[in-house]
Amino acid sequence: MTLRNLTGKPFSKWQPAEKFAYAWREWGLRGGSAVEEHEFCPARKWRFDFAWPKQKVAVEIDGFGYGHQAQQNMANDNEKANRAIALGWKVLRYNSRQLGSMAGVRAAVEEVSQVLCEATR
Repeated sequence: MTLRNLTGKPFSKWQPAEKFAYAWREWGLRGGSAVEEHEFCPARKWRFDFAWPKQKVAVEIDGFGYGHQAQQNMANDNEKANRAIALGWKVLRYNSRQLGSMAGVRAAVEEVSQVLCEATR
């Protein structure tokens, strides 16, 4: 059986955030529901792709690009990540290659579950 989203695309063609959201709903071991697009720094309107605000744990899913724009995006991501750390957040980052397969998505969900478990101790 091939997993398909609402548009009929097979799992392998889903966007990385779509894969993570599905997998968290299906396999999320600890931590409850994720908040999607959680704004953690209102002054800058920065958002995490997925967050568990009570535990201050977040997931960011990175895209990719080339040339100057990619460098500027990385600089912006670094600024955002540094501010999140300064505010006490634990941020786990994944990219489309890591979330390219069902096994990779499952590994990410298990890792996030572990961090959430540790954050509640």
